[in-house]
Order: sequence, then C-alpha cells, then structure tokens
Amino acid sequence: YTDFMNTAELAAREFDEEKWNVKLLDAQTRQVYIDTNEGAIPLKVLTEEEKLLPIPRRPQWTGLTAEQLKEEENKIFQEWRRHLASIQEDYDCVVTPYEKNLEFWRQLWRVIERSDLVIQIVDSRHPLLFRSQDLEKYVKEVSTLKQTLVLLNKADFLTEEQRKGWAEYLTKENINFAFFSAISEEDLNIEDEEDKIMTKKGEDLGESVSEEPVHKRSQS
Repeated sequence: YTDFMNTAELAAREFDEEKWNVKLLDAQTRQVYIDTNEGAIPLKVLTEEEKLLPIPRRPQWTGLTAEQLKEEENKIFQEWRRHLASIQEDYDCVVTPYEKNLEFWRQLWRVIERSDLVIQIVDSRHPLLFRSQDLEKYVKEVSTLKQTLVLLNKADFLTEEQRKGWAEYLTKENINFAFFSAISEEDLNIEDEEDKIMTKKGEDLGESVSEEPVHKRSQS
C-alpha cells in the first residue's frame, strides 16, 4: 500500500480504488487454487536476454532548470517502473526486489557521472545472480573512458578450484574482476597489528637493556 501511494504521489495523480486480479497457488508445486482472471491470455515466457532487467537512465539535463530536471527524473522513473510492472503482467515471471526510492537512483546517477571506476560488490558464491550488466552498460553510455569492476566478496567460501573456474569464465567474458574476503582481510590486519606490537616490544626491550649500567668486577 505504501509503495502504491508513493507511486501515485510521484506521478502527481489521484487513483480510485479498484479490484485486483488475484491468483492463489502453492509455493512448492505451483498448483493454482484460485484465479480471478480465468480465461485471460496465456503469459509469455522471457528469453534469457529479456531476463536482464534494465536500470533507469538519468534524463538529459542540459538547459533545464532544477525544477524541470526534477520533473523529468520523475517522469523517467515512473516510465521505468511501469515497464517492470508490465513485464510481470505479460510474462510468466516475478521481478526480483529492486530499489523503489527515486532519491537512491538520483544519487547513483551522480556517483557514476563523477567516478572513473564503478565497482559492483557481488556474492562470489553466485556472482552472475547479483551482477547488473545493464549498470555496466549505462556506465559506458555516460563515458567510454569510465571503467567497471566486479568485486567477488566472500571469496573465502570458495575452494581454490571454484575461484579458478570463475576467474577463467570472467576473463573469457572480458569482465574486470577481483576476489575479496572481508574475513581474510580482517585476519591480515590482526596479524599486522600483532607484528607491530611484537616489534614495539622488541624495541622497548632493546632500549631497556642498553640503558642498564655495566658493572665490572674489580680485580685485586
């Protein structure tokens, strides 16, 4: 409900209450128990290319006032959301959760415009599920000089063979990438701190030894 009202507010329109088509089905077997839209046109199936959802683009802002730009951004954003809604209505699919706050996309647009390198942090256990190819495409649309990098986080969950396999695949696909593990990095930082502490203790011990007076036994 909140999401619907936010959409209505962005579109600057008033909506009357209407009945929605309802389908009740089993989450495991997908068996349909209730369908208020029986007799409707069968849903189409998405191709692999169509499954790659687009991200909204920032409109051309040259020559626009701040208020005009805001209106254009609202317009582009609403068109994008209607497109995603139509995909769910026309195809046998469910759109994965995505950011519905326009302010988020405004910040992303500006970050891309000001950055030389845009990094996507993905889960290394299934990087293709989290990677947005359209984001990489948009970065190049803004400027061909900009670079993108896929950072495969939680690399410590992968075996050496799995990391090698992903490295070969990403290299073949000409994708800039790097493996990263926050846990491994933290362990390295702890080891560095321990080394610094041990080094400091050694230095302090050396200073204390050198400062002790040297007593010579006198010979009779």
